[in-house]
Amino acid sequence: MLGPILFLIYISDIGDNLSVEPLVYIDDTKAIKKIHNEDDVEKLQEDISKLHEWGERNNMKFNNGKFVVLRYGKNEEIKENTSYFSGDTEEIIEEKESTRDLGIIMQNNACFDEQIEKVCKKVRQKSGWLFRTFYNRQSWFLRHMWNSLVQPHIDYCSQLWAPGEGGELQKIEKLLKDFTSKIPEISHMTYWERLAKMKLNSQQRRIERYRIIYVWKSLENIVPDTNITLANDESSRIGRMCRVPALKPKERKKREESFQTAGPKLFNCLPKSIRNLRGIGVEEFKEQLDLFLSSVPDEPKIGGAMPLNSEKSNSVIHQVERVVALLHS
Repeated sequence: MLGPILFLIYISDIGDNLSVEPLVYIDDTKAIKKIHNEDDVEKLQEDISKLHEWGERNNMKFNNGKFVVLRYGKNEEIKENTSYFSGDTEEIIEEKESTRDLGIIMQNNACFDEQIEKVCKKVRQKSGWLFRTFYNRQSWFLRHMWNSLVQPHIDYCSQLWAPGEGGELQKIEKLLKDFTSKIPEISHMTYWERLAKMKLNSQQRRIERYRIIYVWKSLENIVPDTNITLANDESSRIGRMCRVPALKPKERKKREESFQTAGPKLFNCLPKSIRNLRGIGVEEFKEQLDLFLSSVPDEPKIGGAMPLNSEKSNSVIHQVERVVALLHS
């Protein structure tokens, strides 16, 4: 019990005297800085050197072999003409196009296709192992196995990397579609019917639900700040709504799929009664949200099946619009 606490106390001053606020998770440290010119490069290098000096003073040795530089943005001149060195200036820190950060593959083009491929590969391996290891093919048993051993590989940090509408999302959806097709008693059914019989949500619905919950947690200050803000006061006639950031045409697709854009849109489509829930526990919010979502059609777009709404999208945003239109027709 004391070991982790003492270690956190021991490294609590690691960010002192730096121009950036380092992100520290246990023994994993990241320094993030916007680079506009060579002066910014020098300042970041000074911070790296100060981190090395901190390690020397505290008898802690950084593993230089694990140092990685990940550069975002289009300033190719700065990227090509500058390098960063490990704290003792003996080695150039290797620049990579992608790196694993707390289990998520981050890419320098701000995409998550490598992460999606990793998740798909892991889920297929786990599903294959499950069918090879267990002889039981009853739906209740395989549902339990999926939820316990397979689904967590998709759920982990999906708020960050989950794709929007398109081929990448269908890759994720196909994992559950293929799994349920191997259950004898429901293999003859369509994917939509199998989901209903197994009492499972589609992967898209599950991902969007997690994003909605995390937006609510952010508004309630239960999780660290995610830069999601309210567009109005909750006492307004329409209830509290999240501000949706303006998007530039060149970056629209990536931004639309990001949590900071997709999350507020999903939250804003909910009924006022749910958006205005405050001062309650997370489980109570989930119960209220799930009660509402149970009334919203879940019709994933995959394998020739198309959602019945005019948008041809199974997103909560469009399916809620469909339900509202039906109620007013």
